[in-house]
Amino acid sequence: MITGIGFYDNEVIDIAKHLARHNAEGATLIDIQRAYLRRDRLHVQTLPHQCMWFDAASDSGCANAVRYAQTLPPQRPLIEDPATLAQRLGYLDAP
Repeated sequence: MITGIGFYDNEVIDIAKHLARHNAEGATLIDIQRAYLRRDRLHVQTLPHQCMWFDAASDSGCANAVRYAQTLPPQRPLIEDPATLAQRLGYLDAP
């Protein structure tokens, strides 16, 4: 299970500023992803089948993640931080 992973170029700063000026609530991650999609610059890669994604931004999302984690055998690693996962999958060089 991972908590989230995303990589953006420096253009994300200008995109977020532009979106924030036009939305009183600010720019959301979905807004930013849609902006990249409109520019044909959104690149998505499916995670390996052994990865599980939970939206933990809400109480119910966190509860779902906990319920799922409780069903796994104790020897299986549950949580991997995004940087370690990115290195293991070859997206980042090891330090």
